Amino acid sequence: ADHAAELAEHFTQATDPADLAKAVAYGVTAAQRAMSVFDYGEAARLLERAIDVQEVLDPEDKSKRCDLLLTLGEALMPAGEPQRAANEVAEEAFTIAEALGDRERASRACRTALHALRQYGAATIITTAVFREWAERGDRYAAPDTVDRVYVDVERNFVAVGNSQFGQGWTL
Repeated sequence: ADHAAELAEHFTQATDPADLAKAVAYGVTAAQRAMSVFDYGEAARLLERAIDVQEVLDPEDKSKRCDLLLTLGEALMPAGEPQRAANEVAEEAFTIAEALGDRERASRACRTALHALRQYGAATIITTAVFREWAERGDRYAAPDTVDRVYVDVERNFVAVGNSQFGQGWTL
């Protein structure tokens, strides 16, 4: 783990699929390590590189791409790029998850987008059509009795209250 970033960089130069798989794995490990010491910019860079390598390694593995995108979204928010996390990364991850029929990943993409939008626009964002759309998407995909369900219901509450639907907000 101490040398994961160097190993990821080394294996990205390879053409052998096994070595490219190592590049992705080491890139994710290095990104997790960077996030653990609050170096979110470096984590984002490492994850972007892992996504690029994964695209060369196996462009058909959409589940892996989606997972990498979701992790990238988590790094971009504290790296100061919440708008990119919502508008680009969460959007692509959601599209992939929806195409895969993967409700859990779709719900996680919604949570990522809602979190990023709130970070970007604070209280003013809750009245926007973009925020409302993500809350509606999240409502469709969040499973009962999950963290995603709690999160999306809280955000739906803010949407309702922001639109003067106080009764619905209290219910949520």
